[in-house]
Amino acid sequence: MSTPATRPARKPQYQRVPIPHRPVAERVRDFSEVAITYTDADAVVEAQRCLQCYRPACEEACPNHNPIKAFLRLVAEGRPEQAAQLLWPHNPLPACTGRVCAWERQCEGACPLARKGQAVAIGALERYLAEKGLAHLGLDSQDAAGSLAGPWPSGRQAIPRGDVAVVGAGPAGLACASTVALAGLRPVVLDSWVAPGGVMSYGIPEFVLPKAVLAQEIRRLQRLGVQFVQQVRVGRDITLEELLAMGFRAVFVAVGANEPARAGVPGEDLQGVVSARDFLAEVALGRLRSGPQDGRASHPPGRPLDGLRVVVIGAGNTAMD
Repeated sequence: MSTPATRPARKPQYQRVPIPHRPVAERVRDFSEVAITYTDADAVVEAQRCLQCYRPACEEACPNHNPIKAFLRLVAEGRPEQAAQLLWPHNPLPACTGRVCAWERQCEGACPLARKGQAVAIGALERYLAEKGLAHLGLDSQDAAGSLAGPWPSGRQAIPRGDVAVVGAGPAGLACASTVALAGLRPVVLDSWVAPGGVMSYGIPEFVLPKAVLAQEIRRLQRLGVQFVQQVRVGRDITLEELLAMGFRAVFVAVGANEPARAGVPGEDLQGVVSARDFLAEVALGRLRSGPQDGRASHPPGRPLDGLRVVVIGAGNTAMD
């Protein structure tokens, strides 16, 4: 039997297992998700490409310093559910970040395999293990479809007692609530929108991040003990002082960046000029209010587009959306 000192080195595989996508002829006809999750076999093969570096550059490049090396090893061993359990305390939303994080500039950008070929598909594998972990908990994406819109407890009168009040149900607020719950405390998330999720609910289209996936992640947080109250605006409906007077031991403010970027050109305030942030929010709000979606197009409420010529200023991801 060979020992670690004598075992021959494994030859690096510089080309990744292709990430599957729906056929173009199919996906141009709807607004459903474009990418497809790895199969079990492909996920194992792709994870086995990881060199298991002594000092993993991917983890240093990750803003959250996720345990990438360890969860890739578990996926390579065919244990994605354990990989999810390992990752959740560090990243409570891996099914979401596995779809929308900037891996090419962060973890995957630092992968040594990228120097001669393609980096390990860390983002796609994170999505894979998250979905396997959620399914293992009995949180099926089909059952979650449409549940993001609620009904949720709403208004000041619905605020329960808790230990930490989290103002804002976006990524930062959800991460804080998860950390608080894992510490054995009772977090209560207060949010002014109809549904939790922040930019994930209102700023990212369905074909990139399905609402059912976000609903799964939030339902898992509810199982941890996170409570949500929607359509309550802290500072208007209730003050920080009143929250502390209710018995909350701390308040975490995570209101997000709600003002759209401006081009700084004359005419931005003219009728018919709409920011991408506001347009995408209206589309998402229309989808949330109309219940479960089947991937069909949905126009923003009160803003008919039929017959209009539209100019999109910008060429980044948001412009494409």
